[in-house]
Amino acid sequence: MRRSTVEQYLKAIHSLEMNDGEVRTNELAERLGVKPSSVSEFCRKLRGRGYISWEPYHGARLTEEGRSIARSVEKRYDTLLNFLLSLGVDPEEAAEQACNMEHEISDESASRLRGLMGKID
Repeated sequence: MRRSTVEQYLKAIHSLEMNDGEVRTNELAERLGVKPSSVSEFCRKLRGRGYISWEPYHGARLTEEGRSIARSVEKRYDTLLNFLLSLGVDPEEAAEQACNMEHEISDESASRLRGLMGKID
């Protein structure tokens, strides 16, 4: 499983879970722009890794480990978005680029970037 795909799923589940509780396959498929059958297959893999609790036709919930990863991804995204916006990048473009880069930057590098941004402000 690619790290970026795992992180996209966990981030989407986290977002939907905060609004609705248990996340249905169709909701997740719509959010990610994939087929429900693809979501079911990937949820089986995420469950196997211990990132979610999931049963077909009952929905998914993040485990503590899955929630921790999702929060980390969101924090990296926020850091990158704020950095790009501070450079004057168009907000829509900044959001798209931050979404792509959030999977490539480490937590440590994101933390150092936050520190640098704090020194600049």
